[in-house]
Amino acid sequence: MAKRVTDSDITSESQAGSSRGALALGVITVWLVLSLVSASQRYADSIQTSSPVGFSVFLFWSLAIWSYWALLTPLIFRLAERVPLSRERPGRATLAHFALSLLFGLSHIALFALLGTLFGQSRPGVNLSFLSEFGRGVRVFLYIELILYWAILGAAVARDSYRKYRERETRARELETQLGLARLEALRMQIQPHFLFNALNTVAMLVRNNENSRAVEMVAGLGELLRSSLGDNARQEVPLADELSFVRRYLAIEEFRFQDRLRVEVDVPEELLAAEVPNLILQPLVENAIRHGVAKSSLAGLVRITARRRNGWLELSVEDDGPGLAAGWRPDAGEGIGLSNVRSRMEQLYGGRQEFVIQNAEPKGVAAHLRIPFHRRAESDGENKSANR
Repeated sequence: MAKRVTDSDITSESQAGSSRGALALGVITVWLVLSLVSASQRYADSIQTSSPVGFSVFLFWSLAIWSYWALLTPLIFRLAERVPLSRERPGRATLAHFALSLLFGLSHIALFALLGTLFGQSRPGVNLSFLSEFGRGVRVFLYIELILYWAILGAAVARDSYRKYRERETRARELETQLGLARLEALRMQIQPHFLFNALNTVAMLVRNNENSRAVEMVAGLGELLRSSLGDNARQEVPLADELSFVRRYLAIEEFRFQDRLRVEVDVPEELLAAEVPNLILQPLVENAIRHGVAKSSLAGLVRITARRRNGWLELSVEDDGPGLAAGWRPDAGEGIGLSNVRSRMEQLYGGRQEFVIQNAEPKGVAAHLRIPFHRRAESDGENKSANR
């Protein structure tokens, strides 16, 4: 199956390319500046002696010294990703990077000794050996080499932390947008003409039948439902009890409309009511079950909401006993705005640690299944506090 390329994929690739280009330019600039500063300092010291050396010689040596680390910088950045200094295994990662710093440092000193030997042999009266130059380099420069490696590694860790921070910011903005769309979609489904017409027609019928108390109850329920849709709760996740409370207000209106044709069953254990679920995630599923299940049958229809906890997962289901999915139905072609928004928000909130499946139920009807990690609000707050320490 061919992979569909989206605008977000193109944007991500473009941003990744720009990031790599900026990193390469930054590395070249930093090490070139260090080479020029080092060469200038040595040249200034040489002028004070009786046998000054040309600036080009010092620039050659500075470039030889600093270009080595300039070439290794991208590799060290990659190693920082492959062997992260995480809190889970700090000892193993620290030992690995210390060994790598020794390896790169000694390699640089060996290169420096080789160049020094070749350069010294080209001058009359100077006799240098590789071993003596290497030994002197280890004694004098090894600690500097280790400092350089860990400085580069620190820059890599800082860059990765900043990148993750920006990704979290972007993800949070996307989630806020998705939540806003969910609120607008919920409100749209409640104030669209046929919904209001049917609701007001039911109120009028109740008034004509002198069922004033029921009419007042329905008007109050409709107002409460609209207030909930326009509420200022910006949390991405809410307790399952709050989500069910909103759904029940919606179902109360629909029960007035369908009277004896709509049956609702809610099977949610009390210990799961504190579980965190995406805000406004069930209402589009319930609305879909009523529209495509109950409303398309002349007989009484059932909408069943269940919740179960299995092996650290929270499983939510919304089922109806309507005619079921049409032959050849596909999620990418058969989902409306509400269901597409549910799928998108699930992916944004939980990434690969979630499932959203719509399928025919047995013996008839349609079932929408959600599967997300189980957690409560207190647990989430505790994880966030630990992560911020």
